[in-house]
Amino acid sequence: MPKRKLEHTQNNEQVSKKSRLESGHEIISPNSVQSKHHEQSSRLLGLPGEILNMIYKYALTANDAKIRVDIPRDAYKPWLQEETRFPLRHYHPYQTQPEINQLKYVNKRLRAETSALELKFNTLVFQQTARAQLEPDQQLLLFARHCSPAKFAWIETIELQIKALAMPYSRHLQYFLTSAHLDAYARVAKFCRANPQVTVKYVLNSFTWWYNYHLAPESRGFINQGIVLHKALRNVDVGALNPAQAGHLLEVGGASCGRRKRKSWDAPNLRFFPGQDEFLEGMFRDGARGVDFEGVEGGVERWIEVARRWAEEGF
Repeated sequence: MPKRKLEHTQNNEQVSKKSRLESGHEIISPNSVQSKHHEQSSRLLGLPGEILNMIYKYALTANDAKIRVDIPRDAYKPWLQEETRFPLRHYHPYQTQPEINQLKYVNKRLRAETSALELKFNTLVFQQTARAQLEPDQQLLLFARHCSPAKFAWIETIELQIKALAMPYSRHLQYFLTSAHLDAYARVAKFCRANPQVTVKYVLNSFTWWYNYHLAPESRGFINQGIVLHKALRNVDVGALNPAQAGHLLEVGGASCGRRKRKSWDAPNLRFFPGQDEFLEGMFRDGARGVDFEGVEGGVERWIEVARRWAEEGF
């Protein structure tokens, strides 16, 4: 290229660059963007460990501190990821929330440091919301088999939710004590004894004081169900909560286990819970209106005390 033409081209480029700078519209090259991106990432990873851990916890904790997992019966193979060896999101067609951990997509170092770290900051929930899914206990055991031991050690709390079904009150008293459910409790108790560092909350979703026809008179139905479950699962007599019906309820609870040994589902880190995360005293009081508390020491206040303890601490 002739010297005069080369100088003219260079001058035009300088003028063009100057005009872009003055107008505030500097065009940044891809290499420059990538350089700044890595610089910002390195600053994050260069923070002291205590501060970095606080950031990880904030970024990787779900709004309700729960990661919900639904594993279909015949569609679990695709979610076995080579990277983490277990799933951390909903599965098609039950995908109802976005993946929590977005940090691992920033760069390789953050992927290495944060992959599956959300397990450390959230309760892992296995639920069955449709018949096409595995039962919660089967989901848990499948997950545990495929989870790497190092990452599984991060898990502190697991919640299993039995699918709620509507049925007549008389049948519902024994619904959570069928052979299938008792076998599931035994499998989970065995898992709990092998993993004492994990607390398992077994949530019985239709064991609730909310109004629904299968629990009959609301709060009273809830207390009656509790009497049956305590006798069957813990061999504890709380019949004093409803003396008028205690004989029948304790008989139902005692007979439901058959020849099974209650120690099969005994584990110090396994607790059974009603279907609500929060005890709503006003709703419970409304459901107890019209109940004859004759013979119940403490009356409705005693029921409220017990119901609150079951909801918050399990049994």
